[in-house]
Amino acid sequence: GKYIGVYLITETIKRTESRLNLSKLKKTDQMGEEVEGGYILRFDKTDSDDEILWSSPFKSSPSQYQEANFVAKYPKYDDIQEPQIDYIKDYITSFETALNSEDFKDKGISYKSYIDLQSFVDFMIFNEFAKNIDGYRLSSYMYKDKNDVLKMGPIWDFNLAFGNVNYCNSE
Repeated sequence: GKYIGVYLITETIKRTESRLNLSKLKKTDQMGEEVEGGYILRFDKTDSDDEILWSSPFKSSPSQYQEANFVAKYPKYDDIQEPQIDYIKDYITSFETALNSEDFKDKGISYKSYIDLQSFVDFMIFNEFAKNIDGYRLSSYMYKDKNDVLKMGPIWDFNLAFGNVNYCNSE
């Protein structure tokens, strides 16, 4: 009968059969189909133990927000090889280029050929419904498996959602 707080139990996002069942990317997987996955990336500000793969070309207003970066979650930064970094960076850059092109609907260079549209739509609906201010700029996960496209998720970090803060139009 005595209030002692709110408790939350969650699982971390990682590559396992019971969580994200992605192909294991070995250090020797450096070309061709081998290098295509699996990757787990976090788009976020960095923690002291994180290593940045690259800074996002998209920046929020520097006066209001911190810069976000792509951070390797799997494989770990110490294990990922330069050809693997180049592959996933080039893949996402190609997606962004197609999305930002005047012919973004063109079947030859369509952004849809790089992503799982349903996972991106679901990600946006969840974040909009929750008014999650971190939803598009921080704490966002994406993953890519071999012979597959980039997917958003798993959904993560809603501590600043549902009106929990009074900035970034979240009320």
